[in-house]
Amino acid sequence: MQGETEGRKPRPVCMAVTTANADGNTLLFIVPITTQPPMDERIAIAVPEIEAKRAGLDTEKPCWVMLDEFNSDVFERSYVFEDRTPLGAFSSKFTAKLQGTLLTAAKDGKARIVNRQD
Repeated sequence: MQGETEGRKPRPVCMAVTTANADGNTLLFIVPITTQPPMDERIAIAVPEIEAKRAGLDTEKPCWVMLDEFNSDVFERSYVFEDRTPLGAFSSKFTAKLQGTLLTAAKDGKARIVNRQD
């Protein structure tokens, strides 16, 4: 599994976890949302239609949150986001499911991080 550090096109993402770093800045852990069905070996959760609506995503196509590869970035000095206006938000229950799956994958060594802080 080989990801890219620079996206070819803007795509929706999910801020899975945020925390303050030692400098007091906001450290983001960001997972991609895709309309491409994941391969069997990938760790992903399908986004239910109601959650897609809540998040402001296109509901014409199914989508998945990919949880085996994520980015880290510092919000205050990030250049990655063209527009920082949220499209919407997943419910707290669905967000907790995403976070739990991501943390389990990370603890089990099944998630790869792409550092965008450099």
